[in-house]
Amino acid sequence: SEMCIRDRSTQSTGTPHRAMVKARQFVVSPIDEKMRQVSARVVVDIAKPGVSLLHPESEKKIQFFPFTHIQSWLSSKQAFGLQVLDAKQEVQTLWFRTKESENIISALKGCVDEILADRKKSATSKRIAEGIIGGYLDKGAGERSNPVSYTHLRAHETPEHLVCRLLLEKKKKAKRHKQIKTKQ
Repeated sequence: SEMCIRDRSTQSTGTPHRAMVKARQFVVSPIDEKMRQVSARVVVDIAKPGVSLLHPESEKKIQFFPFTHIQSWLSSKQAFGLQVLDAKQEVQTLWFRTKESENIISALKGCVDEILADRKKSATSKRIAEGIIGGYLDKGAGERSNPVSYTHLRAHETPEHLVCRLLLEKKKKAKRHKQIKTKQ
């Protein structure tokens, strides 16, 4: 089978042996002539950020398509197609010969499900944090008997809040650095 088998290392005798490729990597044959000129075989590597096409020997990235650029995928018993937006924002279909189409689609669906679950978890954390902060701010100064620790707030921090906090810290640091320089 083409899926999940590639030379990765050598045994003590120095002869290569077959090792399992990561669960979401599939060795396929490009049908497109332009892609075949790059390599007769390609590794389709499916991960949360998107789909990478890798050279099977060097593992060098040939192309990368974030999930935001993947329009759809197609399959048959002998081939797998990936419809993606190219640099000009036009839909391009990449076709590959493989008998592992169903496994590739399962891996893509699994990855998309993980991304959606992460977003749902992030949204839930954001709502909880906003509720805590909102409840705290809605109370009058005399009613605030249960202070919320900075650590507790950080525990509910979403990726968006993290980016904002880090940017603010960077800005403060740059401002302090500038003030120190002007004092000297």
